Amino acid sequence: MLLELSDCGLFIAADGAADHAASFGLQPDAILGDFDSLSDSSRAAFPANRFISAPDQDAADSEKAIQYALERGADRIVLLGALGGRLDHTLANLSLLVRNEPVVDITVREEWGGAAAVGTMSPRQFRLTPGDTISVLPITKAAVVSLKGTKWLLNRARLEPGSRGVSNVVVSNSVEVTVEEGVVLVVWSYADYQS
Repeated sequence: MLLELSDCGLFIAADGAADHAASFGLQPDAILGDFDSLSDSSRAAFPANRFISAPDQDAADSEKAIQYALERGADRIVLLGALGGRLDHTLANLSLLVRNEPVVDITVREEWGGAAAVGTMSPRQFRLTPGDTISVLPITKAAVVSLKGTKWLLNRARLEPGSRGVSNVVVSNSVEVTVEEGVVLVVWSYADYQS
């Protein structure tokens, strides 16, 4: 369950992601980045006015894409393809979720599941399916978390970095995560993709 592009108000391809968009016959509204990983064939596949140069070497292309979306008024951002490939890029993309958590709802979605950061702003609902797996991992030194819709409920539980919040089983169509203190990374995987 990735995302229907008809649900998107603005479809941004960050640099080399335009290659993937072209391979699926998709037309991004904007192609943004320094274009160091964009193929010549993808350059030719899209109108020139879709390319937005963002050569800042102090920010990764995914960070530039988030900033571009925020400048255009986005209140919800979904990143696709942000957790594959290099570990440093994966960790950097996850850190963007944490950094932007109080500002905007950012979710990473992959074919196998996804991730989101949850802080103290408000409870967060995740539409999942019974049998899916969800993990709640503190990003701060500790977090106070409540969890509903899972086999093992949490009620204002203090979680510290480690494995205590890993691999809970979803038992309803919605999981609610409430954080009273700290910030957590919520990671889920769909039952169909679990080994």
